[in-house]
Amino acid sequence: MNTRHTMMLLAASALAPIAYAQPDASSTKPTATLQQMAAAPAASAATVEQRAAKLGTLAMLPADTEIFFSIPNLPGTADRLAQSAWGRLGLKPEDITTAWMDIFDYPREKATGSMDLRSLTISMGANSGKKVAQIMPLLMHAIQAKAQMDSIYIPNPGFSDPDFDKKTEEQQKAAYQQYIDEHCRQERAIMNPVIKEFLQSPLPTAFAIAELPDQAVAKITAGLAAMKEEFAQEISGMKQPYYEGEHAGILWRGVHYQGAEIAQYMQQTKNDSNDTGFVPCFRDNAADLAKREAYLLFAIQGNKLLVSVCTDPAKEIKIAKTPQESILATDKVAFADPVLDKNPDILFFIDKSFSDALPSVLDRLDLSQGTLNQFKLMQAAPISGLMWQDKGIHLELAYGQDKSFDPARPLKLASMADLPSTILYTESINTKEAIDASLAEIGNTIQELAKSMALPAINTFWHGIETSAGGLDGDSALIIDNQGRLPAELVLSGIEKLEVPRMAAYFGISNKATITAGWEEILKAYDSLKPMGLQIPEQFLPYCAMVQADLSDKQLVISASQTLNKQISETAANATGTLKGGAFVLRLAPVKSMLDKGAPMLQSMHFPIPIGEINMLDSLFDGIYGTITPSSKDTRIHLYIKEK
Repeated sequence: MNTRHTMMLLAASALAPIAYAQPDASSTKPTATLQQMAAAPAASAATVEQRAAKLGTLAMLPADTEIFFSIPNLPGTADRLAQSAWGRLGLKPEDITTAWMDIFDYPREKATGSMDLRSLTISMGANSGKKVAQIMPLLMHAIQAKAQMDSIYIPNPGFSDPDFDKKTEEQQKAAYQQYIDEHCRQERAIMNPVIKEFLQSPLPTAFAIAELPDQAVAKITAGLAAMKEEFAQEISGMKQPYYEGEHAGILWRGVHYQGAEIAQYMQQTKNDSNDTGFVPCFRDNAADLAKREAYLLFAIQGNKLLVSVCTDPAKEIKIAKTPQESILATDKVAFADPVLDKNPDILFFIDKSFSDALPSVLDRLDLSQGTLNQFKLMQAAPISGLMWQDKGIHLELAYGQDKSFDPARPLKLASMADLPSTILYTESINTKEAIDASLAEIGNTIQELAKSMALPAINTFWHGIETSAGGLDGDSALIIDNQGRLPAELVLSGIEKLEVPRMAAYFGISNKATITAGWEEILKAYDSLKPMGLQIPEQFLPYCAMVQADLSDKQLVISASQTLNKQISETAANATGTLKGGAFVLRLAPVKSMLDKGAPMLQSMHFPIPIGEINMLDSLFDGIYGTITPSSKDTRIHLYIKEK
């Protein structure tokens, strides 16, 4: 839990207690699951042949590949999911193998077994890590430009002009043309710098492999054979630049995009009445367009469709002849070795060259100083990710050392996840650098708010929060259980014994005096804001009065329960766990238990309770677990959707 969440928790309130909850006697305690997830992967150096048997088309990628994403066996993944709890919820294998149709808007009614995707691998070759880092600003600027274009508003003359129907047909056409021209002008002003940046950015070499059924391969083969004749025809007055050539021992067909010819064609059609969209932007940047060229090529090898995007096919199209010559013979896929026997469903890898190049472009990403500082806490290293199934779905991400997390200090409240009443447990131990970065991120927003509202007291209020944060030691946690009761003011006849969630927040303390000084500053600023109407609404004051805050030299605990505060304080003082970094547990059983007891009371008052849905989910899933495990060499994030 980072400091951003911590600051929000300072205002948290919870509901009154029933009693101490007792530890779960089950042998499968949540902390045992968390320990297994956080444990370092067992050393396992698989052979090239073992990797090839499980990772399929990765055996075609050359050893100098720097980025890849792969789904090695989509039907296998679909079958495993269909046989799991997800299958009992109605998921079918074909829902997975034809999911690509939804992505590309392919009509579902045309879906047959012949269109099922068998596997998919997308990769980028040598020097692509640096190139991808260099185009990160372009991607962000394109997203920002799309948002700006979506916000363009120009009144439609047909609706905004009350006298529009009184005008002649020619006047109406002129008004509509003016409306269209202005819209295009504004879009052009937004997109021009993005198009220019695109044309000046490096183009990473991309290579994709899709395994398909024989029938689909036959259709694609016929289509590629007819491509030359189809491209001989002019489209919009321009002859398409068909390309055909043999590379890596395979015949490739496709399109050779030559910027110089496209720029010349655009100049020739400058006065075309259909000159809309991005065409004017490319024409405005004709000099940069003329320097670019690219190939989009297709080939068939056995039951595989191969796709290449490159600038020089003779140099850039590379296919490993044997697994021993491929990326499988390198340590770039070693991260998958420990789960090869589980048949990885998805895996990806990004070379360290990407992380090395990223700092050089951070200043062009339009990020706040706080976010930039957070990036700087991450050490450059390869990035890898995995998904596999083993009594549920596992997702793991590994990257370089992250100085946001303290790798030495153990979590203090992990044992509370074992209590049968605990619905949610989350805790992390952050470094001072991470806290400062989070505060800087929020502080910028607060300062802008204070300036816009002309209320310097807001800055004083925030300064008090920053001062208090200086007394935290980085350990923070949030606990939600099912042991709460409604406040007396809200209790209706018939629901006096209703159990509801209650919440508690925990913060480790390094300097109590600093916390106290910051709190006094917060109260002073709050008093100065009251006359301006900026205060807690009266209807919330009873809830605020319920909050119990216990501050000691070692911790701050906030809830609406003195009993719960004491339990958390004692748990922290007597902690013996070894989990480090961060942990998260969300369990369904305590929710079901709470609803089982409360449903009759609520249903008697005609409150809709989804008890059937909760019972079904509880019968299939234990919960969601997460760990963040930092070390001196890397950081691993593991998410687990655990089935029963």
